[in-house]
Amino acid sequence: MNIIDIGNERSLDVNFTDVNGNPIDPTTITLRVRDPDGTQEVFTYPTQVQRSGVGAYFYIYKFTDYGIYSYRYEGDGAAVAAGDNQIQVTNSPTLSC
Repeated sequence: MNIIDIGNERSLDVNFTDVNGNPIDPTTITLRVRDPDGTQEVFTYPTQVQRSGVGAYFYIYKFTDYGIYSYRYEGDGAAVAAGDNQIQVTNSPTLSC
């Protein structure tokens, strides 16, 4: 799990591959981000999620609360795959005074 400070932005990256490990573009891509309070946001390609190359996608997310964030990319159509990850955001000793 990655650990970052509150207020930082991070690129949430994903790489989709076929069964042989070759990069492939899904037909649809959905990114789900759940914040520490349990609120879920949904981002899609090409509206919010961006493509950086064949099978490679990212979304720049700003972490505004401390705790554990979970995120999941889902691809469908030409490449069916899903994967989860987590990021721990630490509180600022300056902001919590």
